[in-house]
Amino acid sequence: MSIQSAKAFLELVQKDTGLHSRLARCRDSMEIMDIAREKGYDFTPDEARMVMEQPCDGVHDRMLEMLVQSLYARSQGHGKKVDSHAVPA
Repeated sequence: MSIQSAKAFLELVQKDTGLHSRLARCRDSMEIMDIAREKGYDFTPDEARMVMEQPCDGVHDRMLEMLVQSLYARSQGHGKKVDSHAVPA
């Protein structure tokens, strides 16, 4: 598991509109992590959160922020789910 893998996956999501839409339909963080692994990326929710906290040249995609927050909250036992109706496509 690595921060580099999390960063690469989040960059892919920003570029791939189909993947972006697929993640927006996920009901929980486990579905998101399954899709990441299916695509060959292996990282923890904490590593995804660390990537989103790093300064970047562009503005982070709001949906990615919500996904990362959901992953991290779920990993901390807060049980938050991604609400696909509240996430911009």
